[in-house]
Amino acid sequence: EASADGGTRTRLATIPDALPLPASEPALRIDGTGAIFASALFRDAQRSHELIVADVIWPAGDGEAAIARQHGGWLPVAPRAGVATYAVSRRSAGRREWLVLLEDGKVIFSGSPDEARPIRGAPSLPLALLAMAQMTYLLTLDDDGLPQLELLF
Repeated sequence: EASADGGTRTRLATIPDALPLPASEPALRIDGTGAIFASALFRDAQRSHELIVADVIWPAGDGEAAIARQHGGWLPVAPRAGVATYAVSRRSAGRREWLVLLEDGKVIFSGSPDEARPIRGAPSLPLALLAMAQMTYLLTLDDDGLPQLELLF
């Protein structure tokens, strides 16, 4: 973040008792007021099968971060990678989606966190998730190795 003197500064937030998912990509957005929004995926440090979704908001200017720690569901097997993203549509600004790729090749997704489901293509790593106004897509590779956007429900 740029500071008043033209330099940059780092703003931190701590998610207690949480361990980041492996190969996890956080989401970041800045709204029109300059507030900074971040979202990231974690495992609970005590209950390793519990998925934690942490949302952090830093106000424009100075101020402490507001942290919301949410239960994201249960990981049926170990996670391989994770990703969070914000919708790119102005109509859905601020809508956050996430996805976890599990070691068995299935995924759990914010739209259906209690159901691990297979995906058609091979996931592209690092994971890339695209949230539009209403639909969300995962970048995968088809049988010929070509990129495709796979619709998530």
